Amino acid sequence: MATLRKMHLPALILLATAPFAEVSAQDDSMRSAADKDRLGCYVTINTEQEYILLTTEYIAWTRKGNRTVLRYTWADKGVTVYQYGPYRKVNMALSWEGNTLVWSTYDAQGKPTGVRYERTETVPQILQIEPITPKAVSPPPSSVVSDIETKLLAHFREEQAIRQQFSAMTKGRRDDATLLKPKIREFHAKVQAVDDRNREYLRNCLREHGWPSLYSKSPKVLEAAFFIALHSEDLQIMRTAEAALRSRNKRNYAMVSDRIRLLTNEPLLYGVQASVDHLGQPYIPILADRAVVNANRTSIGEPPIETVEKRGIRIDEIEAPEPHHAGQNKSSVRGDPRR
Repeated sequence: MATLRKMHLPALILLATAPFAEVSAQDDSMRSAADKDRLGCYVTINTEQEYILLTTEYIAWTRKGNRTVLRYTWADKGVTVYQYGPYRKVNMALSWEGNTLVWSTYDAQGKPTGVRYERTETVPQILQIEPITPKAVSPPPSSVVSDIETKLLAHFREEQAIRQQFSAMTKGRRDDATLLKPKIREFHAKVQAVDDRNREYLRNCLREHGWPSLYSKSPKVLEAAFFIALHSEDLQIMRTAEAALRSRNKRNYAMVSDRIRLLTNEPLLYGVQASVDHLGQPYIPILADRAVVNANRTSIGEPPIETVEKRGIRIDEIEAPEPHHAGQNKSSVRGDPRR
């Protein structure tokens, strides 16, 4: 795994309960006009508000304050997603009655039921996953740049300080895990509060002026913005960072790209981020083609993924399924990935 140059909280990398999924990006030309008309956001009718968002790449939904994002392909009766843990293909039975979307599933007694959604123009923040487009088309005045740089560095120092405190508290005390649990929970809450503030500040900067490399030449400021984005757990912010870093900083691009793939339940292409399983053990879900992963790692100066295995971190290899488009008669396993 990449040696991170700044402090992270291993327990906060991703406390994932959703299975990992992988689907190759689908060919948009395969979609019918009717399928394209179905893209957009939907909200539940006459029940507690939950949302489904269909984009050209992802299906995302909320459930009890949590968000799930998966790549998907169209199927004859809904959409098909690929889940890992255990690996399986699941058909999500979606149907439309005019502009009403119905998600068919089964209740606790195994009886068929359906949740009905209507279109909405309001996409909740938790489901906003497209990169942020800035309002401004020209760099801000030097006084504004100076203020942003000062504040980004201050936010970054704060997030690093709390992570250093956590590291000092847990260092060499693995045998005291039970005793440390209350303190760990307390620290997680503190870290979350810091990351929440930092995330909102960076989001406002991105909306007004774009990624800091557009107006700042300070390496320290750009590094601060990167780590704030990486720790934000916000797909919209991270995808904005990913686009900005693609041709500017290969290592940082790899880190944020892998983190995005964790959050969207996909195997990693670089293996420089990790998740935690239900037993609290770290593992890295990578694309099954190790040659591709190792070539990607070489391009950013990292040793082969086998060196990570030797350090005791489990590597899970995930086969990439073949693309599946509407009209293809492929078998699938029925299920409700919302559970």
